[in-house]
Amino acid sequence: MKKDSISQWGRTRCLAAYFVTSALSLCLGVPTGAHAQTLTTLDSFNGANGALPSTQLAALKRSHHWVQHPNGNFYGTAPLGGANNSGTVFQIVPGGKITAIYSFCSIGGAACTDGSFPEGALVVGSDGNLYGTTYLGGANNDGTVFKITTSGALTTLHSFSGTDGANPLGALVQGNDGNLYGTTYAGGANNDGVVFKMSCGGSMTTLHSFKGTDGVNPEGDLLQSNGSFFGATLAGGNSTGSGTLFSITSSGALTTLYDFCTQTNCIDGSIPRAPFTQDAWGNIYGTTQQSGANAGGTVFIYNSFVGVHTIYHFCAKTNCTDGSQPTAGPVVGIDGNIYGTTYGGGASNNGTAYELTPWGVLYTLYNFCSLANCADGQNPESALIQGTDQNFYGTTSFGGADGLGTAYNLATIPTAGNACNGLYSGVFLGNITVSSGQTCDFEDGGQVFGNILVTGGSLILNNTAVFGNVQVQGGTYTLGPQVTIWSNLTVQNIPSGSAQNTVCGVTVRGDMQVQGNGTAVEIGSTAGSCPGNSIGGNLQVNSNTALVQIFENQINNNLQCQSNSSITGAGNTAKSKQGQCSSF
Repeated sequence: MKKDSISQWGRTRCLAAYFVTSALSLCLGVPTGAHAQTLTTLDSFNGANGALPSTQLAALKRSHHWVQHPNGNFYGTAPLGGANNSGTVFQIVPGGKITAIYSFCSIGGAACTDGSFPEGALVVGSDGNLYGTTYLGGANNDGTVFKITTSGALTTLHSFSGTDGANPLGALVQGNDGNLYGTTYAGGANNDGVVFKMSCGGSMTTLHSFKGTDGVNPEGDLLQSNGSFFGATLAGGNSTGSGTLFSITSSGALTTLYDFCTQTNCIDGSIPRAPFTQDAWGNIYGTTQQSGANAGGTVFIYNSFVGVHTIYHFCAKTNCTDGSQPTAGPVVGIDGNIYGTTYGGGASNNGTAYELTPWGVLYTLYNFCSLANCADGQNPESALIQGTDQNFYGTTSFGGADGLGTAYNLATIPTAGNACNGLYSGVFLGNITVSSGQTCDFEDGGQVFGNILVTGGSLILNNTAVFGNVQVQGGTYTLGPQVTIWSNLTVQNIPSGSAQNTVCGVTVRGDMQVQGNGTAVEIGSTAGSCPGNSIGGNLQVNSNTALVQIFENQINNNLQCQSNSSITGAGNTAKSKQGQCSSF
């Protein structure tokens, strides 16, 4: 007997309505929360191009990161919709339009010998073709492995028979030996699922059949690292049956690395979700869908030295505004931070996109269902992929124009040539302008290879490096702590009426000038709440008509102050202190 897919736990809310009446409007929630202005809905699934997508977009590994197909397009699977309502392979062009390039159950009539209900993500093969699986269909209705070209020509490579596995849920991975590796949710010697190896021509080898104590129901995807493959089972393992983390060699030697729910009250999480991701140092990151300190799921790290360690417990904030129930694994961005989605929680309990530092500080990047009728999507189940433009791409299982899900772009850096408006991290190449009505917030690990000009709005820099000049001529600003500006910092001609601005914990490699401002500014900290600044050149403070406070700064050259209406300070070190700052 085939087992039900746990990965469908969220979609079961609406599947019955879809099959009977297509009344997926039942799934739409009441929109609440604020739009973070960093997410763009590229297109909505409409049934014809697919419905209820739940898997990561097709990925090609580049160093430790995954990017889209070399042709620049994104590809994925939807388990429902298409010409035969049995799922699709779809394409998303850079402009955002979703097009079905193949509808499953197009061969064999009701038998669907070409497969049906694709539940796993696609992988980009070394030959440029896409490889994937279907949960059902094929010669034995136990699922298939297929190859498809980017133009939509599909070849069924293998039909599962039960004994060699059944009902694959996860994506394939192409090993260094050129073979494809994957898992099936069920089937095998004990009907608890298998790990398999298959040549690109379709020759199948069962590497391991799960038996309960070593795990039950592997979901995939496998992660290749140091000659082995790492994966998870959704259940089985110890007496709690909460899932396992395992490694397996290409010859089939399996090692259980961790049984989840080993700790009291399952504080270490349960139901681990794939895909896993790995950073440049070899650490592996994953999520558990349930349990943890707040029963909202976790993000964990694994390495061979410390084993499994939880770095974040979801639902840490009131009403789970930080997210809950991550149903997909995270990805490591090019900035070294961890990015992912949660199915629930957030401002409207319709899911979030988040950024997590390796030491466990979480930032909510977006709250889904922030627009009327959830036009921006709701309940993301898929992992993100970072495109070659450094933005993240993903899908939601519900919401959008037809309630059948969306494809979206999540910008963690501003687009070159455009104004900066939102919360960003990562690497940005080019100059940035901040204008009236905009908030530019570069947070943990941000790097700007260019100049920043602020003429209005608000600039916030925290744990960020700017490899250029920062010039503030209007608006408000909060600079620091842990900010490095590799050239000059200039704050000038800001009129009265603005809130007090602060510069603390900033390293300026060049000169810092504060002049002609009508708004108070604090340079360093008067109360020790924020560290002083380190100025590589001169600090010049001239002709300001509002209070300027200068405390606890280290200035490599001269501190010069003249023609200021109100100025105070103490604890500064400089080669010389001149004018109004001579006693500071």
